[in-house]
Parts: sequence; structure tokens; C-alpha cells
Amino acid sequence: MNKIIYSRIKENNLFIVIYITLFIAIYYVPVLAVEVRVVNPEEQYETTSCDTNSVVFIISDSLCQIDTTRLYFSIINRNENETLRVSSPHILNWGHDSIVVSVTIPESLRGETGDTIGVICDSAFTSCDSIPNYKIYIADCNNDRIVQIDDMTGLGWTTYGTGHGSGIGEFHFLVSIAIAPDGKIYLSDNVNCRIVRIDDMAGTGWNAYGSEGDGIGEFRYPRHIAIGPDNKIYVVDLVNNRIVRINDISGAGWREFGHLGSGIGEFHQPIGIDIDDEGRIYVSEYGNNRIVRFDDMTGSGWISFGTYGSGIGEFNGPFGIDVTSEGIIYISDCNNHRIVKINDMTGSGWTTYGSGPGSGEGEFYWPIDITEGPDGKIYIADDRNHRIVRIDDITGSGWISFGTYGSGIGEFNAPFDIFIGP
Repeated sequence: MNKIIYSRIKENNLFIVIYITLFIAIYYVPVLAVEVRVVNPEEQYETTSCDTNSVVFIISDSLCQIDTTRLYFSIINRNENETLRVSSPHILNWGHDSIVVSVTIPESLRGETGDTIGVICDSAFTSCDSIPNYKIYIADCNNDRIVQIDDMTGLGWTTYGTGHGSGIGEFHFLVSIAIAPDGKIYLSDNVNCRIVRIDDMAGTGWNAYGSEGDGIGEFRYPRHIAIGPDNKIYVVDLVNNRIVRINDISGAGWREFGHLGSGIGEFHQPIGIDIDDEGRIYVSEYGNNRIVRFDDMTGSGWISFGTYGSGIGEFNGPFGIDVTSEGIIYISDCNNHRIVKINDMTGSGWTTYGSGPGSGEGEFYWPIDITEGPDGKIYIADDRNHRIVRIDDITGSGWISFGTYGSGIGEFNAPFDIFIGP
């Protein structure tokens, strides 16, 4: 829970200092209350009267650089059951350590004595260097383990995986990782032709599903795994050239789509997968050098983009794919040693970053996975350089890398997938 450090009344305005310690949270701040506290999840709050016309927030951004284009507040009068959403608040001051925001309370909502006026900060804060409760997970493929770190310094280095094998706690070519909203960890254990779920980085609650084959409950070298907004599990079944969806780790609700080819409803070496907020499915095809999107597991709404090459609209072995909440699509264009950003499936806004093969700043050697974190920054698994990279945006600004070859702390052997999660 965030702390309100102090409050005081000055010239009919209430000045409140709030330290942001959660990524997205909702705060109810009573106006003109000398003693101010954050309302708990049960929405208990103090009753107070209000006739002021604005509230000024002094928000610490020692952790976060706040994107003011997505800064929203809601003004609410509980007694009158009226709410007004406000965007583009007045920025009074933006310093190194804080941002001061003034939110005007509309006259219609200022209320009478006894009314409860609250200000709800319901913004999505972005561009955070370090977001509490969010960690970086890496599928350290040839070390047969997953790695969890707190940030790009490697702080909090934790691993799980007892070695090369097919037993509990063992992996053989661990290629993908996804974290469900409940914090459970899902893994694609490629050569063992199975997926695995564990409760945490201690490996508790180990549960594996799948065996080699092309029937129900069988995979042939599964690659990327994703959790949809419906909490169902999506698996790229590489050699079977299909996408599989199951309801849970028991395999209930098995549904498959696709077969070998290059036409509609066909795949050739599908690799990456992501699901957008509307439940649409995005797949990167290594063999067909394209990405595809379809609406559901029937394949309706099929649309594809890309062809072989190194120019605009061309890929050479696309691997990872990530779709942001704004619909922006990122692709790790593996054999072109670059990452690609497009605005939509028409390819508009085509932008690339990276060259190679190389190991310097701005260079990649088989960038194999990509994801946008909740901080708005871009994370890349740079496979042959045995490192992960974070950049602020597609221009490559803020480049920072972590990792080197090996099997010890701070070392990777072919990091294959990267995921930012709780």
C-alpha cells in the first residue's frame, strides 16, 4: 500500500505527497481532510465536506517517469453518485524527483457540507525503471533452467531447474515462459514435448502435461507458450505446424488449429505467439517469414503480413512476437539481427532497430524474443550473445544489457525467452 507522507491546507488547496509503490492502483483521497489516508480495497473512506476547487498531487517519480499523456483522474461525489473522468491535468512542476499535478474539481461535483468528495488516481504509469512486484524471467535454454531477476543489474538472481532430464524439476531445451495473472509459471519444455506449470520459483506444485506425438494431448517440440485474457493456455506446436489451446494444465478443452502450408490456416514452423486484449491470436512463422493474426481458434479473420527479405515488410526467420495493450506489434527478426515495430497488421509505421551479427551496443546476434514490459520499455533475449537487453524505445535509447556466457550467477547459455511478470 502506498504511503501518504503528509497533508496540509494552503490557500484553499490541499497538498498531498504520494509515493507510488504499485504499478497500477486506485487511490481515494478525501478533499480538505487534515488527516488523509489511502482507502483500502473495501472502499472504506472518511466523510468530509469540500468546497475547494482543486487538488494538487506531488507524486514521487524516483521510480517512475510518468507519461503525462496517459495521466487520468476521476473526480467522484459519493453522495450524489456522480463521477467525471479527467485527462491532461495541469502540470505545475516536473522536477527530478517529483511531478506536481493540479486536478480541478468541477463546480457541479464540489458538493455540500457532508458530501464526500474523492479524487481517484486511475492512471497507467509508464516508463518506470523499476516496478515493484514485477520481475524479469528468462528461459535459459541450454542451462535447462529458468532465471528470475529483479532488474537489469541482476539483483535478486534466482534460478529453478535441477538439470538436464525429463523428471520433476528437470528440463530439456527450455524455450518459453509465461506468467499467469495468479503468478503461476508456465513453461515449454521443448525436447520433452510437454508443458509445465509451477507455483513459484521454488518449483512447488509441479504439474506437467503432454507427450510426443500429433494427437490430442501430444506435442512435437512445442515452442512459445502464452496465457490469454481468458486464462486459457496457448501453445505453438512447432513440428505439428499447429496452435493448441487448452483450458488448464489438465489438458481439458483441447482445441487445435492449423496444418503445414503457406496459405490461409496453414503454418510452416510457427514459433512465437501472443494474445491481445480482445483475444485475437498472433503467430510468428519462421518458415513462412511472416506474422499472422486470427480472431479465434476457428481461424476466422485470418490476416498475414510479411515476406522473405531484409527490407521494409520483410523478415528472415521471425521468432518472438509481442502485442501491446495499444495494439503495437513487436517482432524479433532473428536472422536479420534486428527488432521490428509496426502499428498494425498492415505494417504501417514500420520501424526497425539493430544490426549484426555483433555484440556491441545496438547490435544483436539472433535476437530471439521480445516483449514490452509494464514500464513501457522493450526487453530482448539476445540468444547468441548470451544476454538480455533493455531499451527505452525502438530508437535504442537507454540501452542496457545484462549477462554473459556460462552457467553461473549472471550467466546464460542461449536465453530463449523473456517475460516481465509478477
